[in-house]
Amino acid sequence: PGFAQEKQFQLNPKDDTFGNRVTLVSDTLSVPCDVERDSTHGNQIMCYTRAMPAGQYMVRVSVNGVSIPDSNLCRGDYKSYQCSFYPVWYRTPTIYSLSPVSGPPGTLVTLRGRIFSDVYGSNTATSSNGLNIRFLRAYMGGMPCELLKPESDELYDLRLDSETSQWGYMSCKMTGTYVGHHNLSYILDSDYGRSLSEINLYKVSALDKLSMFQTFAEVTGVSPSMGSVLGGTLLTIYGRFFDQTDRPARVLVGDDRITCSTAKHEMNNKVTVYPGGRGLKMEVWNQTRPRYLTDIWSYNVNTTGYWTQWIDSMPHVFALEIDYFSSRSSGFLVPPASANYTIYLHCDDRCELYLSNSSRPEDKVKVAFQTSFVADFLQRESQKSKVLALEEGKPYYIEILHQEYSGAASVNLAIFQEDSSFTEDQTDNAVNEVQDIEVKYDVFDEEQDQFQSVPQQLWWKHP
Repeated sequence: PGFAQEKQFQLNPKDDTFGNRVTLVSDTLSVPCDVERDSTHGNQIMCYTRAMPAGQYMVRVSVNGVSIPDSNLCRGDYKSYQCSFYPVWYRTPTIYSLSPVSGPPGTLVTLRGRIFSDVYGSNTATSSNGLNIRFLRAYMGGMPCELLKPESDELYDLRLDSETSQWGYMSCKMTGTYVGHHNLSYILDSDYGRSLSEINLYKVSALDKLSMFQTFAEVTGVSPSMGSVLGGTLLTIYGRFFDQTDRPARVLVGDDRITCSTAKHEMNNKVTVYPGGRGLKMEVWNQTRPRYLTDIWSYNVNTTGYWTQWIDSMPHVFALEIDYFSSRSSGFLVPPASANYTIYLHCDDRCELYLSNSSRPEDKVKVAFQTSFVADFLQRESQKSKVLALEEGKPYYIEILHQEYSGAASVNLAIFQEDSSFTEDQTDNAVNEVQDIEVKYDVFDEEQDQFQSVPQQLWWKHP
């Protein structure tokens, strides 16, 4: 009779057994295959596979709730190659790196990976490496990530390393206005499919979410610029992307303006700087060679070679052409939860990390340092702070002093929290807990008491 045709198009069925159902089954796992109803007819079913481990999977099909028996699968040889599916690593597109990792909605992002093809759409027969594979679409956080420039057939960037390579770069522009956390993926046609991202691309956010990219809103202006220290001033904040968030602003007008009433300002002469927007302020002085890193504190905006930028992600890698410079990065660390933390420092070439127990720069103390280049965070004990008990939501002033001699230059921080809801299988940011369980027991010799049997005739008998 063939596969289901009419019933598979019912809307809002009373049960989910109608139409065609496809399941891929291995010796240890069963994974649904999502039927593509528009391409399915009486002699053919098409379905989209889901993520699954590599191996052999047999096809199981049910039609209107009735499973096809094994005797009707490949003439009874249901484990044959013709009736099996094999997910393999060499047919899996990858994402090896992503840049940038944060920005406002609409950011142009670039990935590097094993992309197999430099063709998008169906107007070109084959890729430059000879493979008959095409990019179908890309997604960032559930929304399309556009490969083509608006109103044109020109790609942002889609290229292979060479005519014999499967590795290359792809750029796409995010759509939508959601502010939050996103993951990037793309889909190829033929016998390939959805991309697999390297595990080190998934970062743990302050909201305890795993993501590859974070979008943020933008503030473009404030009006009025002055008001009463006793509060009550109606303040308007202008910007973009205030509307699409998980936690909307208290008062919202459209998507480009927030109005709020200021609170009374408590005068505090001890406060010299205030927490502001996201990221750190990085100040750089070219062609400087301080004897001690603390000499950087004597530099200012009038010192020769000064320039500045804001950074909001780590590691920060400097341009290769910049040599013999010093930098100071300052801002606030705001813990997402009250817990014990350890801060790790790594740079090229030398650096020092300072932290305050308050928001005051004057209270800062050195908590970690690196005197010369090393490969990573874990090479020297000095790169690690002591265990710090930090409070949720409290801003702690943080500062990094850094010096570069020549060659590559970078600065990086890592913050370790003792408790996590993630494992090493989900992100490189997590460390699995290892417990040593010691079992002790005592050994005693068994002792048995022996009794002589009593003759049966001596037992008391009731009349």
